[in-house]
Amino acid sequence: MVDQSTLWLSKAKFWILLILSIPSSILAILIMIHFFHKRHNISMNQHFIVILIVTSFLHTIGDLSFIMDYYQHGRVSFASNLFCTFWNWWEYSSNIVLLYPMAWTSIERHFIIFHHKLMSTRRKRFFFHLLPLFITSVYPLIFYLGAIVLNPCKKQWDYDEVFCLLPCYVTDQPSVATFNFIGNIIFPTFVITTANVYLILRVLRQKRSHHVKWRRQRKLTKQLVSIAILYIIFWFPMAINGLIMTFMSSSVLLYIQVNYFFFLLNMIPIILPFISMNYLTGFMNAINHRQNRTIVPAL
Repeated sequence: MVDQSTLWLSKAKFWILLILSIPSSILAILIMIHFFHKRHNISMNQHFIVILIVTSFLHTIGDLSFIMDYYQHGRVSFASNLFCTFWNWWEYSSNIVLLYPMAWTSIERHFIIFHHKLMSTRRKRFFFHLLPLFITSVYPLIFYLGAIVLNPCKKQWDYDEVFCLLPCYVTDQPSVATFNFIGNIIFPTFVITTANVYLILRVLRQKRSHHVKWRRQRKLTKQLVSIAILYIIFWFPMAINGLIMTFMSSSVLLYIQVNYFFFLLNMIPIILPFISMNYLTGFMNAINHRQNRTIVPAL
């Protein structure tokens, strides 16, 4: 249950999520409608944005609703083993679905810009583009299905804590917890960081050599790096704190991880639509066009 001394913080979190999630959800819906209308003409470098926007929207209307309900009432309203299991499965899965496809796209963008022949045929695009995106999107759902839902470890949910506290594998199965932390958090975060830094350096080097495709390279790089910065800002604190917890057990660090750094991760699906819309060709034009077609009644 929310302590009276931190009640103001819970209320602040509630209002932050509520105020930000409403425009974010509306914008995500508009972007999905935009993609639906141009579904036969979506460029290859925008496929990952489709995945991120859909996942962000589902995370916002689903997971964030449960979180806001907790902050509003001070405890988990649907206090049951089934609900807490599902909530944790979706919380962990959706966060990593947002993380892993982004990690692959950070690598793939090097192929698109500097090794475009790898995407020159339908077969190559399947193996180097569609299949990796599919695997990185489905893998988290399957992994956490096994780690949280089907795991035989004894689930001891705390209905007075956000997320009902933690899945049992975190405390009872160190090997699974370590694999999850390194494989599902540290590794993709490291890939996103290094791949994008290297991408910037490669593109700048091309600029100095007056490469004719500099303008296109800059656009593709700016699109990806803008989103990558968002990921780095909000994933690094949790990754560093988790790394410390790996070597030092601390209830204080655990409290910070669950109540603060997990909260910061919610900013990613909320902010993503606002960043993504700036790099969607024709999106703002389509919005303005619909506004211009709106009939305003005469006074």
